[in-house]
Amino acid sequence: MKHKLLFVIATLIFISTNSDAQVKRKGTSPLMHGPRNQKQVPFKAEQFLGKWQEIIRINSDDKTSAIIVDTIYLNFTDTGKVETREGNNPDVKGSYMIDVDSTLTAAGDVYTIKSINENEMVLDDNDKYIHTFKKTSSFWFEHVGKDSVKTESFMNPVSYSPEKLMGKWVVYKRNAKPGAISSSALVIKNLKITNKVNDQSASGMVTFFKEDESTELPCKIVFSKTSIQIEAGTNSWDLPVYKADGKEFVFGNPALVIYFCKLAE
Repeated sequence: MKHKLLFVIATLIFISTNSDAQVKRKGTSPLMHGPRNQKQVPFKAEQFLGKWQEIIRINSDDKTSAIIVDTIYLNFTDTGKVETREGNNPDVKGSYMIDVDSTLTAAGDVYTIKSINENEMVLDDNDKYIHTFKKTSSFWFEHVGKDSVKTESFMNPVSYSPEKLMGKWVVYKRNAKPGAISSSALVIKNLKITNKVNDQSASGMVTFFKEDESTELPCKIVFSKTSIQIEAGTNSWDLPVYKADGKEFVFGNPALVIYFCKLAE
């Protein structure tokens, strides 16, 4: 009887000692419990807080520059919420989540996080494009908003002072008629007017897209009363001016595309 009791006690001690070592299900590998088996999320939510505005878009397949006609805006808050916006479309509000595989889900949109620092964030939409965002204190559309030139005024070009056009102008929005921007169209990305030659002309640089290929060329800008003419190599644009106050520059062809520009910081 004494030997049986010792055997029972030894068996109970063995079971107790090994009960929390592994959990094994039939047909599966052992599942280890505890923090040593938990993957850590490579990015923290604090890194994303604030406003991010898309500045560069790259084609995923061949890594060439793509035309941005629907700038993406992301605003992450410390409540776990995010507001997203594409171009002039209404805001979409929702939650955001960062997963262990570097996946960012923002109000239903899913991205792979390529990199992020205090000023720049790169996201892959896993479809067509890689998007580069710049951290900003405010979005461009928040400044122009209701104060920007109304659509109905596009039929009435305005006179301007050439001095108000000097500087580097970055296109932040384009209003295009459906089908107006074809694959062969020359779409302006930015315009630098740096050297005034005389009262009628200046020189600078123009960056434009054609068939998703970006080109920067020296150019001549000819001033007229209510329009500008840009000449760059064999390319030229004759564009009516709708606003030129030294802070915002709006020009273009109302039958095709209107360009909204801001001075680069």
